[in-house]
Amino acid sequence: MTRTCRSRICRAFAAIALMLALPALAQTTATLTGTVYDASGHPLASATVTISSPALQGSRSTVTGVSGAYQFSALPPGDYTIKGSAGSLRTPTRNVELHLSQTSRADVTLYPESTEVLITVGQLPSVLETTPIATTLPLREIDRLPILRNQFATAQFAPGVTANTLTGGQLQISGGAGYDNLALVNGVVVTENTRSQMRPMYVEDAIEETTLLTGAIPAEYGRFTGGVVNTITRSGGNAFEASLRDSLSNPKWSAQTPAGEAREDQLNHVWEATAGGALLRDRLWFFSSGRWAKNDQARQTIAIPAFAGNPSTPASPRIDYSEGNDQKRFEGKLTSTLGARHSLVGSYFRVHTGGTNARFNANLYDLASLTTQDDPDSLAALHYDGVLASNVLLQANLSRRTMGLHSGSEATDRITGTLLLDRANANTRFHSPSRCAVCEDERRNNDDVTIKANAFLDTGRFGSHDLVAGIDRFTEQRLLEDHQSGSDFSIFVTRVQFKDGVLYPVITPTTANGGGTFIRWSPIFTPADYNELRTDSAFLSDRWDIGTHWSISAGVRYDRNHAQDADGTLASDNGRFAPRLSAHFDPRGDGRQRFSASYAEYTTRIGDAIASANQLAGNAASIDFAYKGPAINAQNLTVTMDDAIRQLFAYFDTQQGGTANTSATNLRTGGTRSVPGFAAYFDGSLRSPYVREITAGYGIQLATNAYAKIDLIARDWHDFFVASVTPSTRRTTTPLGIPVDLLLIRNSDRIERTYRGVQLQAHWNPGAYQTGVHYTWSKLRGNDEGENMNAGPIANFDPSIYYAEFMSYERFSPVGYLSGDQRHRLRAWAGRSFGPFFVSVLQTYDSGLPYSASAQIRTSGYTGAPANPGYNAIPNGPYYFSDRGAFRTEDVTSTNLALRFTHALFFAQADILNVFNEQGIFDPLRLGTGVTTAASSATLQSFNPFTQTPVEGTHYQRAANFGQPLNNLAYQPPRTYRVSVGVRF
Repeated sequence: MTRTCRSRICRAFAAIALMLALPALAQTTATLTGTVYDASGHPLASATVTISSPALQGSRSTVTGVSGAYQFSALPPGDYTIKGSAGSLRTPTRNVELHLSQTSRADVTLYPESTEVLITVGQLPSVLETTPIATTLPLREIDRLPILRNQFATAQFAPGVTANTLTGGQLQISGGAGYDNLALVNGVVVTENTRSQMRPMYVEDAIEETTLLTGAIPAEYGRFTGGVVNTITRSGGNAFEASLRDSLSNPKWSAQTPAGEAREDQLNHVWEATAGGALLRDRLWFFSSGRWAKNDQARQTIAIPAFAGNPSTPASPRIDYSEGNDQKRFEGKLTSTLGARHSLVGSYFRVHTGGTNARFNANLYDLASLTTQDDPDSLAALHYDGVLASNVLLQANLSRRTMGLHSGSEATDRITGTLLLDRANANTRFHSPSRCAVCEDERRNNDDVTIKANAFLDTGRFGSHDLVAGIDRFTEQRLLEDHQSGSDFSIFVTRVQFKDGVLYPVITPTTANGGGTFIRWSPIFTPADYNELRTDSAFLSDRWDIGTHWSISAGVRYDRNHAQDADGTLASDNGRFAPRLSAHFDPRGDGRQRFSASYAEYTTRIGDAIASANQLAGNAASIDFAYKGPAINAQNLTVTMDDAIRQLFAYFDTQQGGTANTSATNLRTGGTRSVPGFAAYFDGSLRSPYVREITAGYGIQLATNAYAKIDLIARDWHDFFVASVTPSTRRTTTPLGIPVDLLLIRNSDRIERTYRGVQLQAHWNPGAYQTGVHYTWSKLRGNDEGENMNAGPIANFDPSIYYAEFMSYERFSPVGYLSGDQRHRLRAWAGRSFGPFFVSVLQTYDSGLPYSASAQIRTSGYTGAPANPGYNAIPNGPYYFSDRGAFRTEDVTSTNLALRFTHALFFAQADILNVFNEQGIFDPLRLGTGVTTAASSATLQSFNPFTQTPVEGTHYQRAANFGQPLNNLAYQPPRTYRVSVGVRF
C-alpha cells in the first residue's frame, strides 16, 4: 500500500528536504567576529581566517573585507581555534569560546613567518560584545554548583528572572507575566499553549548551555513581552563520548518544615545516559540521550480551619502523602555535512510522564482529590545551514511539538464524580479530583517554520554591517474538552468542619445576596475540535560596527496574529511593527569597556484563553444555581459526605427543577451565567499587547578572567486585553433561557504594568577558582490582573467600561505592587578545585513577596446603589481592603554547598541545600488570604463601595489563618541532601 503525504506538516518536511535549506538559527548558534591587523596595527584586507572546533564538522574559512573585518555566523557554541594568514604573514594560534545566541570578538594580528612571537591573548567576555542583555550558563559551570541542572532551575539563576508566578513551570523575566516568555530547546518552542509552562524536553546531562535574554533582545526573537530562555543540547563529535549517571534522593534526606510533614524513607533514582560520536568523521555525527525517573515527593494537604461556632470543631491535621512520578525521556540527533557548504541537523525527543497522587493544585483537603497522570510529549526538528557565498548564509528551521494531557476523576456519577470546594477557605478542593480522566484527552501542539538569511558586508571607512532578514510562521493548535469535574458539577459549600477524623461539608441555603452553598453546573454542549492561533512574522536587522568605538544595531520585527477558535470565529487578524535599536560605545576602542543603551518594543501573541473566550467546541458552561433546601450539618455533624451530596441533589432536582429551571429565582444572585457561544464577542480585530523598553548599561573587563556588567531596564506595557460591559454592549438570551450580558473583549491602555530593574552580573574565574554574583533590584507595579492560574492570559476588568455604574469605585483595582514584585534577589557563589575535588558554596537572598486583602463584594442591592440601566445581571466585584501588595512574606536566605569529585572515568557529586535549615515563609500563594464579605456570608453587612469605608467585623472579615502558612509548601525548602554518581568516557 502506498501512503500519500497529505498533512501540512508532512508537505512542509518534504518541501524543505527538496530545498536542502533548513538550519539552526541564532536560537541554536553563535557568532564570531573580529578584525585582522598587521604587526604595526593596520587592518589587513583579503586575509584568510580559518576556524576549527570539536563542535564543528571540518573547518570554515573566510576572507576579510577592505577594513580587515571578518565574521562567521551560525556556529555551534564551543571552543574554537582561529588562524589567520596573508601571503608570508601568519598569526599565533588563538582560542576563543563561543556562547549560545551571543557574539564573540577575536581580533587577529599577523606577523612575518621569520618573526618569533610569544603572545598571550585573553578573550573579551561575549557578554560585553553582545547587544542583548544576556546571561550565559554553560552546563559545565552549573554542574559545579548546588543547582538543579534543568532548564527551569538554571534560568532562575540569572539576574532579572524569578519564579514568582501563579503556576509552576513559569518564569517572570524583567517583569513580564508568567505566560509571556519565549522558551526554546534546540530552537523549538517547548512551552504548552495555555499557561506557557516550560516542558522538560531535554535530558539534563545532554544540555550544552542555557542563555537568558532579559533585555535589548534582537528582532529575530518575538511573540513575548517578558524574555527568552534558550537551551541547546549536545550534538556529538569526531570522538566518541558517553556517560551514565544515577541521581539519588530520599524524602528522609530532607528536614521537616515547621508544618511537620512526614517523610517516607524511600530511595529514589533518576538515571541518565548519553552517547555521541562520529558515524563518518567530519561528515556525520550522532548523539542520543535518555532519562528515567521514578521517585516520590513529600506532599501535604491543607488543614481544615477550626470552627468556633456551634458545633465547635478543631482544625484538622494536615495529611502527609507521597506524589509519585514515573517519567521517561529519550533524545536522538544526527548532524551531517552535505558537501562543503551545507549542513543538516535532525533531532527527535520524546517524554512520557506518568504520575500517582497528582494534584490539580496544592489547595486540597483530602487524598480523594488526587488523581493519576498520563502526559505524552514529543518534539521533532530539522535544521539547515547553507553557505551561498563567503559571507552569505541561508538558514532555516522546521519543527513540531506535540503534547497530551490525561488526568482527573475516573467517575462521572454525581456522588463520586462531583468536586466540592470550601467557600470559607479560599475555595479549597476536596472529595473528588478536578477534571475528567475518562473523557477526551486534551492536545496542545505547535508547528514552526523559519527561514533566515545573513550577510556580512565590510564597507571600509563606513564600517562593517551584519545584515539579517527572515520570515517565520508559528502555529499553535489546541484540542480542548474542558470538563471541570467527572460529573460536570461542583458544589461550593458554606464551610467544612472536621470531627473524629471525618470531613463534614456544611451546606446551608443560598442567601439572597449569593452567600451560603451553591451548585455550579459545567456541561459541554459541543464536541471538542482544534483551534488555530498563527503568528506570521518578518524581521530585518543590521549591526553596524563603526571603527573600534561604536556599534549600532537597528532592527524591526513585524508580527501578524491570526487567531481563530475551533468554531471558526476570528478573534484577531492584526499586525504590528516592533522596532529594536541599540548602541554600544567603547571609550578606548579595546573592547574592555562598553557603555550601551537601547530602545525596543516586544509584541506578544494572542493567548489561547483570549482567542477562545466564546468558543463553543469543547468549552464548558459555568452556571451557578442556588440551593434552597434544608441545611445539612449546620447544627449537628451527622451527615456523611456522600449522603450530604445525595440529599442536596435530591432536593435540587425534585423541588427546584434541577438544571432545567433557569429562572432568575433558581439562579444564584451574583453567580456566573456563562454559556459557550453566549459569553463574549469581538468587535473587530484584537491588537497584540506589547511592551516598550528602555535600557542603559555599562560593562568592564576587570582582568583576564573577570568582568562586571550592570544594566538598567525600564518597561511599560500597553494594549491590554480587557472585558467591557456597558449599556451599549450586546445582551442576549442563552439556549437555556438565561438572559446574559456579553463581554466585549477589546484592548485598553487604562490598565497599568510597569517594571524598573537593575540587573548585575559579575564573574571572576582565576585558575582553580569559580566565583560570581548575580543580583537584581526591581519594582513591579500596576493593576494588571490579566493572568489566571488555570487559563493563562485572560481579560482584565477596566472599571470605567465594565459595569461602570456599579464598579468604578476607587478600590476596584488600585495600582500597587503586583504579585511578581521582589525588591532584592541575590545569588553569590565561590568555588575552588583541589586536585580531583571541587568545592563550592552558593548564598542566596530573596526579599519578601507581596499579597493583599481583597474579596468579592455586592455591587448592587445595598442602600443607595445605582439604578440598573438595563443589564441582565450585575455580578459581584472585587474590593481591596488593603493597598495592593500591602503585605509581604518573609525575606529568605539559604546557604548551599556542593562537592564534586572526578577521577579517570568515575565521578561523584553531593549537595547540601539550605545548610542551616532556615525556615522562612516565602510563597504567598500558600498562605491563607481569604476574606469574607456579605457576598458570601449572611452575618456581614453590605456597604456602599463609593462612599463608605468598610469596617472589619461588620462589612468584611479576614480569615482566622490570614497570612498563615497553609501547608509545608509555604516554607522555603528545608535542609536537603542530594547525591549522584556516574561514569564518563
